[in-house]
Amino acid sequence: MGDLDAWARFQECSSQMMGPNAVEATEAYLKLTLSGWPLKTVEHDEYGETETYFDVRTIEEKAIAESEFEIPAGYEQIPFSQLFQME
Repeated sequence: MGDLDAWARFQECSSQMMGPNAVEATEAYLKLTLSGWPLKTVEHDEYGETETYFDVRTIEEKAIAESEFEIPAGYEQIPFSQLFQME
């Protein structure tokens, strides 16, 4: 599976979480994101105020050691439903 396939799966999951009226849930938005990774994303709240801002500042191609992809010690997989539960 390529990066764009992973991005498409992420976008589909995100749009389901945001609801059917979110712009991310539209077919046009998904089609646009499949053309590549976004370099700048600005999300607004219901009042039009900037809520989240992502901006890619640097892109470089380099080798990454296999050890960077190893599962960290102490890692524990939990169900998504428990991710935001407070204890």
